[in-house]
Amino acid sequence: MNYGNRNATSLYTTQNILQSYLAAVTSSIAVALAIRKALSGWTKNLHGARLIVANSISSFWACAVAGYLNAHFMRETELEQGIDVTDE
Repeated sequence: MNYGNRNATSLYTTQNILQSYLAAVTSSIAVALAIRKALSGWTKNLHGARLIVANSISSFWACAVAGYLNAHFMRETELEQGIDVTDE
C-alpha cells in the first residue's frame, strides 16, 4: 500500500517505506495494548455485546493511530522538501 500510494515524483528509499510500516505496526500494537490495559478494570465485568463494543473501540483507535503515523512518515519527505507543482 505504501509504495502504491507514494508520490512518484518524490524519491523514496526502501528505508523510508520500512520506517513508515514499522511505525504503523508498532503504534497500532502499543495503542491497542495501552487501551486494553487502561480499560481492563472496566471490561472485566463485561460480557457479550458490550465486550465486543469495547474491543471494537480499542481496535478502532489502534487502526486510526497506525494510519495517521503511516501517512505522516510516508509523506515526511514531501513535508520537508515540498512537491513539484506544474501548470500545463
